[in-house]
Amino acid sequence: MPSSTSNSSAAIASGSSSQSRAPEGPWGRTWLVGVIVACVLLGAWELTLRSAGHPATLVDDMSLWSQARERVATEEPNTIVLLGASRILLAASTETIAAECPGHSVVMLAISGRQAVASLADLANDDSFRGIVVCSVSAASLSARQHRDQKAYLDFYATQWNLNHDLNRRIATAVQSNLAMVHPNVNLREALFDTFKNKHFPKPFYLQAFADRSHSGDYSMVDLTVHRQRRLQLLAEGAMGARRVPVETWLEDARHVAQLAAKIEARGGRVAFVRLPTTGEHWEFDSNHFPRGDYWDRWAALPGGGLKLHFLDVPEMTTFDCPDGSHIDTSDRAQFTLILIQALRDRGLFDR
Repeated sequence: MPSSTSNSSAAIASGSSSQSRAPEGPWGRTWLVGVIVACVLLGAWELTLRSAGHPATLVDDMSLWSQARERVATEEPNTIVLLGASRILLAASTETIAAECPGHSVVMLAISGRQAVASLADLANDDSFRGIVVCSVSAASLSARQHRDQKAYLDFYATQWNLNHDLNRRIATAVQSNLAMVHPNVNLREALFDTFKNKHFPKPFYLQAFADRSHSGDYSMVDLTVHRQRRLQLLAEGAMGARRVPVETWLEDARHVAQLAAKIEARGGRVAFVRLPTTGEHWEFDSNHFPRGDYWDRWAALPGGGLKLHFLDVPEMTTFDCPDGSHIDTSDRAQFTLILIQALRDRGLFDR
C-alpha cells in the first residue's frame, strides 16, 4: 500500500510539472497584437474588395422581408406596397416613388422568383389594410399553379417572426450595409483560388440589395448571351404547365386574383396590376404562349377588381430595352419608375 508521503510527493511533483508547463509572458499584449493583426488583415481584405468594385450589399432573406411586411402601416391609407417577383424588384426605385408621391411610405414586398398572389391575398384578408398596392403580374403568374409561391414567407412571418429575429436582422443589416466581405458571394478561399490559379480576381455580383429591400441589377457585369439563354430556358420550363391550362380555366384563376383586389378596394384601398416590359426573344415567347387578346385583354375587360396597366399601352415604356429580356437595368431604373408612376397617376390610382 503506497504511503501518504509518496502520495504527497507525487501530487507536489505533478503540480510542479503543471506549473513548469504553464506558459509565461505578457498575454494581454499578445492578445492585443493578435486582434490588431486580425483587424489589419480584415481591413485589407475589405479594401481589396472595394477597390475591385464589390459593394456592401444585403442578404435578402425571410427576416428582411418580414421587417418590410411589419412596416406596412395597416391603418395608414398612404402606404404604397409593391408586390411581384424580380421584375418589379429591379424595375421600381423606391426612392423615386417616395419623391414623386410625397406623404406616402413605400414598402417593397416583391420576392425574386416567387409570384405575388399569396401576398396579395394576405393584404386582402387584413381588414385594416387600406393602402395602395402596385402588383406586377403576367399571364403566367395569374395561373393558380403560382398562387402560393410566396406562402413560405407569409408562414414565417405569421409563425416565427418575433423580437429576437427582428433584433438579429437589424444587426445583420447594419453589418451587411457597411462590409462587402460578409456577403456570401464573396468567399475568401475561392477568391484566392481564382486569383492565383485562374489569374483573375472575382468580379462583383451584378445584383445589389438595400435595407428597404429595393434591388438594382447592373447587367454590364454579366455575359448577356449566356444570361438571356438561361432566362429563356427557365421561362420555357416554367410556362409549359400554365400554357396547358385551358384559357377559360386560366380566366377563372385570374378572376380570383381580381376578386382579391376588389376586397381591398371595398374598404377604401386601391390596387393596380401592372404588366411590366419584356423585350426581344422573351417578349416573343410571352406573346406566343400567352397571346394578349386571349389572356390579358379578356381579364382586363372584367369589371372591377383593380386597375390593369399593360406596358404596351404606355408608349414610353416600350422604349426601354431589358438587357436579359426580362429586367430593367439599374441605369434605367429611376427614369422607368417616373414613367410608371405617371402612368398610374394618369389613370387615377392616387386619386381620393
